[in-house]
Amino acid sequence: MNRSLLTAVVAFAATGILACGGDTPTESTEGAATPAAPPAAQPEAAPKADGAPAADPYRVQAEALVAAIDEGKSADEVLKLADELTHTGLSMLPAMVEQYPVCKGYLDAITAVGKTLRDLPIEEIESGYHQDGKLPKMPSAECYHGKDLVVHPATVSALAKAGLSTDEERRSAKGEIVEVLGHLTAIEPTDAGAK
Repeated sequence: MNRSLLTAVVAFAATGILACGGDTPTESTEGAATPAAPPAAQPEAAPKADGAPAADPYRVQAEALVAAIDEGKSADEVLKLADELTHTGLSMLPAMVEQYPVCKGYLDAITAVGKTLRDLPIEEIESGYHQDGKLPKMPSAECYHGKDLVVHPATVSALAKAGLSTDEERRSAKGEIVEVLGHLTAIEPTDAGAK
């Protein structure tokens, strides 16, 4: 993915974060809609020395989710963070479809179920969406990376809804996010390609 697409994806994702927090536009005195303030809890990327973002919102949220799991945060707290990450992943898909039009049908299928994946049994998420049993044929590897930006955090949401009561469940949840960070790296520009 080139730098301009990543910038577009990050910008698009950042605008989607507003909706994730439940904020809605408010009416101004003139009757025109004005956006609500972003939620205070949303992390922002710090710029690197060269001016490029050090981390995009998805990466920052994913790392916060891993930290919450490691710190033994409650299942409710993990669920909230995983739902926010799922939402951010969903908000990134339109830019990916624009860059890779061949992925449209595949990523549209994920968009259609993304908000409800967390309500499925873990086994159904695994067979239907991790293993693509309920998805159209994947036309390109880029499509796979986009799908996993949604499916992995939704899996953590499902695990959190079930309670995250054992060390094994917490390791599994953490593994989902560690894996998705690998997919995120695959679509980020390399330092050589970004300059």
